[in-house]
Amino acid sequence: MSGRSERSYVQAKALTAYLAISASLISFSSLEFMLVEMQSDFSMSADTTIVVSQIAAAACLVAVFLAGALTDRFGHRRMLVRSSVVFGVGALIVGTAPNVAVLVLGLAVSGIGTIVMAIVGLAVVDTTFPNKAQRARAFGVFALVAPVVSIVVPLVTSAIIPLSSWRAVTVLWIFVGLGTAAMARRSLRGH
Repeated sequence: MSGRSERSYVQAKALTAYLAISASLISFSSLEFMLVEMQSDFSMSADTTIVVSQIAAAACLVAVFLAGALTDRFGHRRMLVRSSVVFGVGALIVGTAPNVAVLVLGLAVSGIGTIVMAIVGLAVVDTTFPNKAQRARAFGVFALVAPVVSIVVPLVTSAIIPLSSWRAVTVLWIFVGLGTAAMARRSLRGH
């Protein structure tokens, strides 16, 4: 592989990893802006809304312990594709939820998908940049990307909701899941 194509390959892997890691930022930062509308749509009490908002985080706690072991067994590419699809399916369930129970199921499924995506994304960064200085720069770039995502996503979410509904925001989640799956299939050769 020539120097230029190797560099492009490394950049594609890094971009895939950054998107995977950012998925949890995207879903959690937009969920906060969706809760008021969800509460209204499902006539939830304040207490129920708080519980619903914590479901994805609770699902993450369960999945975090399995993510590393599954990734070691199945590889980065396969796990990132699968977890991205799980996130997208969870987003679809959330977006089409007819009641609170289905909403909770969707949030749990999407939460599991995003935490596995983040863990695999971190592992991809680690293996893509074996040199300590390169790895530090790669994580430094993500440290710049994360706050931007955390600022831009709430702005986009707060623009989408009045124009459509909170359900439309889940389309963004689906695109992130599908985009990450497609990028992982293409850029994570031999993983």
